Amino acid sequence: MFRALGAMLRRWFGGDEGPALGSDGAPSEGAPSALEVMQAMKAERAAPADEDAWARGVATLKSRVFSGTDRSRLWRRARRRHPGEVLELELVTRPDTHDLAALEDLLRELERA
Repeated sequence: MFRALGAMLRRWFGGDEGPALGSDGAPSEGAPSALEVMQAMKAERAAPADEDAWARGVATLKSRVFSGTDRSRLWRRARRRHPGEVLELELVTRPDTHDLAALEDLLRELERA
């Protein structure tokens, strides 16, 4: 997770490639933007989810919540509690560990209700 941040700091403060700050103190063209660094850090934290666990969880959710609109609403609410991008449940083609954690939280919440 900190590899991207460490690489950025080495470039900025004079690591192997020299300082990445220009004379005006602004990052030079070779330095990554803050958005790129954050995306790299998020990508390192999220690993692909277990496909079988994801399929079982989605099947369980569909058997407990019959309305597609309600499933979408519940999914978005559960997914916002975890880092990463919030996509509609039907658009998640390659679930990561954050998606699986959100699905498991949603199923636990439905179990308690």
